[in-house]
Amino acid sequence: MRIERTAAVVAFSLNAVACSANLTPEPEGADAGLELACLPNLDGRIEAHELPLLLTRTVDYYVSPDGTAVDLVGTVDERGKREWDFSEQSPSDQRVPTSATPLGGKWYEPHFPGGEFVLATSFGAGGGMEGVYSLDAEGLWLHGMASTDENPPEGTTLLPYETPVGIYRFPLAAGDTWTEAGVLTGGELFGLPYNGTDTYEVEVDGSGRLDLPYLRFEQAHRVRIAVVVVPNAGGVTASRRQVSFLFECFGEVARVTSRVDEPARDFTVAAEIRRLAL
Repeated sequence: MRIERTAAVVAFSLNAVACSANLTPEPEGADAGLELACLPNLDGRIEAHELPLLLTRTVDYYVSPDGTAVDLVGTVDERGKREWDFSEQSPSDQRVPTSATPLGGKWYEPHFPGGEFVLATSFGAGGGMEGVYSLDAEGLWLHGMASTDENPPEGTTLLPYETPVGIYRFPLAAGDTWTEAGVLTGGELFGLPYNGTDTYEVEVDGSGRLDLPYLRFEQAHRVRIAVVVVPNAGGVTASRRQVSFLFECFGEVARVTSRVDEPARDFTVAAEIRRLAL
């Protein structure tokens, strides 16, 4: 049971990070009534204003299931430019609408001072889990996680970090690396007391062309995030990897999430793949 709970924490932590992808406008042409909040200038970095916050729109993603093969290495063209081809669709892909909502009015709002908005995760029962975020000129900050319902059947979860974790730091550019520690003291997981530390290692390790179904991004930044969850008092350590692709003014346009305790940096079988959908 302790192993299952530890695995759940790492799933919640990294899936909350992954959902930061949904803070983006839909691509031009996806909705005739929506315009981009900014225009990409392809200057090799992403500023805070190029990751626009979206609280009023729903963005669709193609979601591939656990066990889907993936190529994170890609190829290099004759100019030395890296390319990743995520354009192939499968009958098993699902089109999933996602959106952010304000923190105000949530049952757990008092526990997350400084939080601004929340994003639902795909993990957990009884209404699921939500990550709490804020966005400013310095970065995108994860304040922690909580169960959507205050008293779900499987028990309440409330995991506020003592200090918010910088998931993205601006300006974001190739070569950037940083490590963040999310300390949890007096938390609650499935109705049981929980203390521990979630360590996030973030690396922006390059850029290149990314092909998606019906879309192509010529300068997508690849961001690797590795999360290690260490419960206190003899708990079992667990880890997970995520590779995200960000593009100016669109935010995260694709992400690949590993299975728990994946050892390979360029893993070839994913727990989940998400791609921006038209």
